[in-house]
Amino acid sequence: MPVGQRPEQYGIGFYFLLPIHDRLARRLVGTGRFPEAPLVTLLVLYATIGVLFVAVLYMGGYAVGFTWPFAYLTTFALGIGLAVVDVCRPPGVPGNRRPHLSAVWCATIAFGILALMAAVQLDIEAVNITQPIPLWQSLLRRGANDMAAFFLVAAFVFPDGRRSALRRLLDSSPAQWLGQHSFHVYLWHIPVLLEIDRQLRGDRDHLPYVVLAVLGLAGSIAVAAVAQAVVGPVSGWLRSLGSQRAPALAR
Repeated sequence: MPVGQRPEQYGIGFYFLLPIHDRLARRLVGTGRFPEAPLVTLLVLYATIGVLFVAVLYMGGYAVGFTWPFAYLTTFALGIGLAVVDVCRPPGVPGNRRPHLSAVWCATIAFGILALMAAVQLDIEAVNITQPIPLWQSLLRRGANDMAAFFLVAAFVFPDGRRSALRRLLDSSPAQWLGQHSFHVYLWHIPVLLEIDRQLRGDRDHLPYVVLAVLGLAGSIAVAAVAQAVVGPVSGWLRSLGSQRAPALAR
């Protein structure tokens, strides 16, 4: 894909990977089983393909934004990896080696990574989509974003049970609402970031990282709330159609 085209049109391609992954996973683990090792091996393969894909595109002189969807296979692998471990090591089963992570430490690591990114001016990658940057910087930025998100999510998935101030915050109503609407936030955050940056950057190449992150988060949450309000009733109506009972046969 040549430099200069608008990549927003191609972001949806990432979602076509989900049914492909579903078919691969089902063939790999078979019916009625959910082994951990084969799925983790598949996820490591995804991550490797993602890094190699980015490297190949950079060697070919392509721009960062044109690496959808395969460049984000590493992000996908980390997220699905948490789900795999969560399901394969259910809580309450003796000897299952389930992780127990401190929410405070996970959040500290995640925000420390983001603070380091801000300090070295590794701005949000989704906005820098028309100008190629060095390969090492792209990989570092991708890795930092992925690990920050990984530790934040891990704090939810594998809590250590301590009632810290952060845990109470995560259990609060706003946090619960955000968790219930997280898919819409994820679905809309890239077009929201792109539009905010386009409208407010003025003569600059891009908005500063912190400014864009704050505005992008607020904008994504607002758009997600509207999208949920519009889509929710429709999806509920469609589910109700599928769950209607067939009329009983007369005896």
